[in-house]
Amino acid sequence: GGGFNAPPGMVEKIPLRRFGTPADVAAMALAILSERFGAYVTGTTVVVDGGIALNNWIEPPHV
Repeated sequence: GGGFNAPPGMVEKIPLRRFGTPADVAAMALAILSERFGAYVTGTTVVVDGGIALNNWIEPPHV
């Protein structure tokens, strides 16, 4: 149990048209930790959201 039931139309609002996975977040973490990609990264927030922030979309769930 405990699964997430997305409201209708929610995935369509995400530019990549899918929900992120733990692997998506892990891939970014590994990139930041790697010497090649993360060697010069300090004090930043990396948003792993499939592009939804581009739409400025934040809606509270309907109660």
